[in-house]
Parts: sequence; structure tokens; C-alpha cells
Amino acid sequence: MKYRTGFYYFIMPIIQIAFYYVVYELTNYLAHKMEYVYSRGVSWGISAIIYAYTYIILVVVLAGINFIFKRKGLLFSVLASIIWGVIVYPSLDSFPYRGSLVILIGVSGIFMPFLFAIKKCNTCMPELH
Repeated sequence: MKYRTGFYYFIMPIIQIAFYYVVYELTNYLAHKMEYVYSRGVSWGISAIIYAYTYIILVVVLAGINFIFKRKGLLFSVLASIIWGVIVYPSLDSFPYRGSLVILIGVSGIFMPFLFAIKKCNTCMPELH
């Protein structure tokens, strides 16, 4: 997209990582507050930290690839979301709430740059505004 600069590719992964962390913490808090979860099943355990590190690596690599191949951002985001789902999928057997939550947060974070693109690029799609 025309408006994307080098700074955009630097700041967007930071926003995506902050989104992942904040949303995971908020859903953790709400699950305990509403008494849906009585154990520490959704807290930041070893596997959740490993998923966070994997997400950080995936988002940074995706930003680098999108910087190089600017016109194929959607394709690479779809591939990154599939990779993310495959990485987290084995945890659905033992922790279905946390696994599905991690997949949902990760995929929505991966596609976050396109929400900013829709907001910013009103001349590209005037029917959205």
C-alpha cells in the first residue's frame, strides 16, 4: 500500500505483540472473575510463554516478509495464521479453552495490519466509509 513506510513495518509488530499480551491477560482475568475457570489452566504457564515467544517470532518474520514483498501481504498473513493454528492445535486436546483462545488471539493479531489498512485507505475502498 502506498501509505506504508519503513516505520509502519517496525511499529506494527509491536502493536500486534502488545495486543496478544493484553487480550490474553484480559481474558484470563475475566475467566477467573466470572468463575468459568477455577484452576490456573489459563495462566501464563510454560506452554503459554512458549506460544508467546513463537508468536513474537512469527509476527516479526511476517513483518520482514511483508516489507520485502509488499503486494503479497494477505497471502503471507493467511500462511502465517495457518502456521500459527498448526503450532497451537496440539494443545486443544488437553486445554481446549486456552488453546482456542490462543489461536483466536493470534490469528486476529496477525490480520491486524489489514484493519489499519482499511481504516487508513479510504480512497481504495470508499464503500466502507
